[in-house]
Amino acid sequence: MELLKVEEAWELYRVAVLGSSTKHSRVIETGRWDNYIAPVLGELTLEQLSSRDYLMLRRSLEDKKLSPQTVYHCLSLLRRCLMRAVEWGYFKGQVPSFKGSLPRFDNKRQRFLSKTEADLLLNMLKQSDKSMNWHDIALFALNTGLRRGEIFKLNMTHVNFDSGLLIVSDTKSCRNRNLPLNNVAIDILNQKKN
Repeated sequence: MELLKVEEAWELYRVAVLGSSTKHSRVIETGRWDNYIAPVLGELTLEQLSSRDYLMLRRSLEDKKLSPQTVYHCLSLLRRCLMRAVEWGYFKGQVPSFKGSLPRFDNKRQRFLSKTEADLLLNMLKQSDKSMNWHDIALFALNTGLRRGEIFKLNMTHVNFDSGLLIVSDTKSCRNRNLPLNNVAIDILNQKKN
Protein backbone atom coordinates (compact mmCIF):
# COMPACT_ATOMS: atom_id res chain seq x y z
CA MET A 1 0.00 0.00 0.00
CA GLU A 2 1.33 3.42 -0.97
CA LEU A 3 2.01 5.79 1.90
CA LEU A 4 -0.88 8.19 2.29
CA LYS A 5 -0.10 11.86 2.90
CA VAL A 6 -2.07 13.85 5.46
CA GLU A 7 -3.37 16.03 2.60
CA GLU A 8 -4.67 12.93 0.77
CA ALA A 9 -6.39 11.71 3.94
CA TRP A 10 -8.05 15.14 4.13
CA GLU A 11 -9.26 14.89 0.54
CA LEU A 12 -10.88 11.51 1.27
CA TYR A 13 -12.50 12.92 4.42
CA ARG A 14 -13.63 16.08 2.61
CA VAL A 15 -15.41 14.12 -0.12
CA ALA A 16 -16.87 11.30 1.99
CA VAL A 17 -17.77 13.05 5.23
CA LEU A 18 -18.02 16.77 4.53
CA GLY A 19 -19.78 16.12 1.23
CA SER A 20 -22.99 15.42 3.15
CA SER A 21 -22.56 18.29 5.63
CA THR A 22 -24.14 21.72 5.40
CA LYS A 23 -22.52 24.31 3.16
CA HIS A 24 -21.60 26.31 6.26
CA SER A 25 -19.80 23.32 7.80
CA ARG A 26 -17.95 22.60 4.56
CA VAL A 27 -16.74 26.20 4.31
CA ILE A 28 -15.65 26.36 7.97
CA GLU A 29 -13.86 23.00 8.00
CA THR A 30 -12.19 23.59 4.63
CA GLY A 31 -10.99 26.99 5.83
CA ARG A 32 -9.53 25.44 8.99
CA TRP A 33 -7.76 22.82 6.94
CA ASP A 34 -6.44 25.07 4.17
CA ASN A 35 -5.35 27.92 6.43
CA TYR A 36 -4.00 26.13 9.49
CA ILE A 37 -3.47 22.38 9.13
CA ALA A 38 -2.28 21.78 5.55
CA PRO A 39 0.57 24.33 5.66
CA VAL A 40 2.05 22.60 8.72
CA LEU A 41 1.32 18.88 8.22
CA GLY A 42 -0.15 18.41 4.74
CA GLU A 43 2.95 16.94 3.09
CA LEU A 44 3.74 14.42 5.84
CA THR A 45 2.68 10.81 5.40
CA LEU A 46 0.45 9.28 8.05
CA GLU A 47 3.38 7.05 9.07
CA GLN A 48 5.52 10.11 9.77
CA LEU A 49 3.03 11.74 12.14
CA SER A 50 3.80 11.74 15.83
CA SER A 51 2.31 13.28 18.95
CA ARG A 52 5.09 15.86 18.66
CA ASP A 53 3.63 16.99 15.31
CA TYR A 54 0.28 17.63 16.98
CA LEU A 55 1.98 19.72 19.63
CA MET A 56 3.89 21.64 16.94
CA LEU A 57 0.61 22.27 15.08
CA ARG A 58 -0.97 23.49 18.31
CA ARG A 59 1.97 25.82 18.88
CA SER A 60 1.67 27.14 15.32
CA LEU A 61 -2.04 27.84 15.87
CA GLU A 62 -1.41 29.56 19.18
CA ASP A 63 1.36 31.66 17.61
CA LYS A 64 -1.26 32.95 15.16
CA LYS A 65 -3.20 34.22 18.22
CA LEU A 66 -6.16 31.92 17.53
CA SER A 67 -8.59 31.36 20.38
CA PRO A 68 -8.28 28.12 22.38
CA GLN A 69 -11.64 27.06 20.92
CA THR A 70 -10.39 27.52 17.34
CA VAL A 71 -7.20 25.61 18.17
CA TYR A 72 -9.34 22.81 19.61
CA HIS A 73 -11.54 22.70 16.50
CA CYS A 74 -8.52 22.52 14.18
CA LEU A 75 -6.89 19.69 16.12
CA SER A 76 -10.22 17.89 16.41
CA LEU A 77 -10.68 18.11 12.64
CA LEU A 78 -7.23 16.59 12.09
CA ARG A 79 -8.00 13.79 14.54
CA ARG A 80 -11.35 12.99 12.85
CA CYS A 81 -9.68 12.95 9.45
CA LEU A 82 -6.94 10.57 10.62
CA MET A 83 -9.36 8.27 12.45
CA ARG A 84 -11.42 7.92 9.26
CA ALA A 85 -8.28 7.03 7.28
CA VAL A 86 -7.67 4.19 9.76
CA GLU A 87 -11.34 3.14 9.72
CA TRP A 88 -11.35 3.00 5.91
CA GLY A 89 -8.16 0.93 5.79
CA TYR A 90 -5.86 3.56 4.28
CA PHE A 91 -3.54 3.42 7.27
CA LYS A 92 -2.68 0.22 9.12
CA GLY A 93 -0.73 1.88 11.91
CA GLN A 94 -2.07 3.57 14.98
CA VAL A 95 -2.86 7.25 15.04
CA PRO A 96 -0.55 8.83 17.63
CA SER A 97 -2.24 10.07 20.77
CA PHE A 98 -3.62 13.59 20.85
CA LYS A 99 -3.32 13.55 24.64
CA GLY A 100 -1.95 16.87 25.78
CA SER A 101 -2.45 18.43 22.35
CA LEU A 102 -6.06 19.52 22.71
CA PRO A 103 -6.42 22.75 24.67
CA ARG A 104 -9.07 23.20 27.28
CA PHE A 105 -11.31 26.19 26.94
CA ASP A 106 -14.23 27.74 28.72
CA ASN A 107 -16.90 28.72 26.22
CA LYS A 108 -19.05 30.49 28.77
CA ARG A 109 -19.91 34.13 28.28
CA GLN A 110 -17.49 36.24 30.27
CA ARG A 111 -19.18 39.59 30.13
CA PHE A 112 -22.42 41.35 29.26
CA LEU A 113 -23.01 44.94 28.26
CA SER A 114 -23.92 47.11 31.20
CA LYS A 115 -27.12 49.15 30.97
CA THR A 116 -24.99 52.26 30.39
CA GLU A 117 -23.01 50.56 27.58
CA ALA A 118 -26.19 49.27 25.92
CA ASP A 119 -27.78 52.74 26.09
CA LEU A 120 -24.65 54.33 24.63
CA LEU A 121 -24.61 51.83 21.76
CA LEU A 122 -28.30 52.35 20.99
CA ASN A 123 -28.00 56.16 21.19
CA MET A 124 -25.05 56.17 18.79
CA LEU A 125 -26.92 53.98 16.32
CA LYS A 126 -30.03 56.14 16.59
CA GLN A 127 -28.12 59.36 15.79
CA SER A 128 -27.48 58.30 12.20
CA ASP A 129 -30.44 58.00 9.82
CA LYS A 130 -28.58 55.18 8.05
CA SER A 131 -28.25 53.28 11.32
CA MET A 132 -31.94 53.05 12.28
CA ASN A 133 -32.14 49.47 11.05
CA TRP A 134 -28.97 48.68 12.99
CA HIS A 135 -30.48 50.35 16.04
CA ASP A 136 -33.52 48.09 15.78
CA ILE A 137 -31.39 45.00 15.21
CA ALA A 138 -29.22 45.81 18.23
CA LEU A 139 -32.28 46.56 20.39
CA PHE A 140 -33.91 43.30 19.25
CA ALA A 141 -30.71 41.36 20.03
CA LEU A 142 -30.45 42.93 23.47
CA ASN A 143 -34.06 42.00 24.24
CA THR A 144 -33.96 38.44 22.90
CA GLY A 145 -30.38 37.26 23.32
CA LEU A 146 -30.35 36.04 19.71
CA ARG A 147 -27.14 35.76 17.75
CA ARG A 148 -26.58 37.86 14.64
CA GLY A 149 -27.01 34.86 12.31
CA GLU A 150 -30.24 33.84 14.04
CA ILE A 151 -31.66 37.35 13.64
CA PHE A 152 -30.76 37.61 9.97
CA LYS A 153 -32.46 34.27 9.22
CA LEU A 154 -35.76 35.33 10.82
CA ASN A 155 -38.92 35.97 8.86
CA MET A 156 -42.45 36.76 9.99
CA THR A 157 -43.56 33.12 9.68
CA HIS A 158 -41.36 32.43 12.72
CA VAL A 159 -43.39 34.79 14.89
CA ASN A 160 -46.61 33.91 16.71
CA PHE A 161 -47.92 37.31 17.80
CA ASP A 162 -50.88 35.78 19.67
CA SER A 163 -48.69 33.76 22.03
CA GLY A 164 -45.70 36.13 21.92
CA LEU A 165 -43.36 33.33 20.85
CA LEU A 166 -40.63 33.27 18.27
CA ILE A 167 -39.50 30.01 16.69
CA VAL A 168 -35.72 30.14 16.31
CA SER A 169 -34.56 27.65 13.69
CA ASP A 170 -31.22 26.73 12.12
CA THR A 171 -29.40 27.56 15.36
CA LYS A 172 -25.75 26.97 16.22
CA SER A 173 -26.78 23.87 18.18
CA CYS A 174 -28.93 22.67 15.23
CA ARG A 175 -31.99 22.58 17.46
CA ASN A 176 -35.08 24.69 16.99
CA ARG A 177 -36.36 26.46 20.07
CA ASN A 178 -39.27 28.66 21.13
CA LEU A 179 -38.35 32.02 22.54
CA PRO A 180 -40.80 34.15 24.53
CA LEU A 181 -40.76 37.76 23.35
CA ASN A 182 -41.01 40.80 25.58
CA ASN A 183 -42.99 43.92 24.59
CA VAL A 184 -39.95 45.72 23.15
CA ALA A 185 -39.13 42.81 20.80
CA ILE A 186 -42.79 42.49 19.76
CA ASP A 187 -42.96 46.24 19.03
CA ILE A 188 -39.88 46.01 16.78
CA LEU A 189 -41.37 43.06 14.91
CA ASN A 190 -44.70 44.86 14.51
CA GLN A 191 -42.91 47.89 13.01
CA LYS A 192 -41.06 45.65 10.55
CA LYS A 193 -44.28 43.81 9.65
CA ASN A 194 -45.92 47.02 8.45
